[in-house]
Amino acid sequence: MYLYAALAFKIWMAVDCVQRGGERFWLWIIIIAPFGDWVYFFAVKVHDFRGRFTFRPRGKGLEELRRQYRSTPSLQNRLALAEALAAAGEQREAGEQYRGVLEQDPQSPPARLGLARALRDEAEFEAALGEYQLVLEANPKYGDYAAALEHAELCWDVGERERAVALLEGLAASSRRMDHQIALAQHLVDAGTSERARAILGAALESHEDSPDYVKRRDRAAASEARRMLRELR
Repeated sequence: MYLYAALAFKIWMAVDCVQRGGERFWLWIIIIAPFGDWVYFFAVKVHDFRGRFTFRPRGKGLEELRRQYRSTPSLQNRLALAEALAAAGEQREAGEQYRGVLEQDPQSPPARLGLARALRDEAEFEAALGEYQLVLEANPKYGDYAAALEHAELCWDVGERERAVALLEGLAASSRRMDHQIALAQHLVDAGTSERARAILGAALESHEDSPDYVKRRDRAAASEARRMLRELR
């Protein structure tokens, strides 16, 4: 039984190495070196599980945050309350709290982005676009490009399709990330320019193959989605 388990583990590590496009020397280590499969597991594979089993303390409830803000109406407590309201779907009240934060600190990026999202969810699209623009003027990469992507998506949703595609092109060129290439390609397909979308996906996958291992691990799901899209476009 032990031998079967050990063989299955070695095969698992070898398959994982091939699928993630790992360096060829790892494959030889797994197959030939004594305990090479375990060396690979702790050097490479274990990073796939990072953060999955960590303990996260339970966050404060909405009512507790309300009481906390009433008791100590600090900027930090008000922002925490606004974020909890937004997470609970109370977008109108969240927007009011974000505005309160911005009255005290007009340069607060999380409050500005939170207000943009609250306005978007309340269908106040023009106001939301203005808030997104302010976030991006201060920091185009804010939120690991989340604000830039949401801004482009909102432009598309309100019918500003050429502007949305232009924004996505700028985002894809700046970040070079696979998920942003996919977003651009998907909108190009929706706009009827499938040939260009294919070229973007093909180039993104070529770049993915030449990326370091940690990038390949991060973008594995996105690369699979890009391949799926390419198959459908051919």
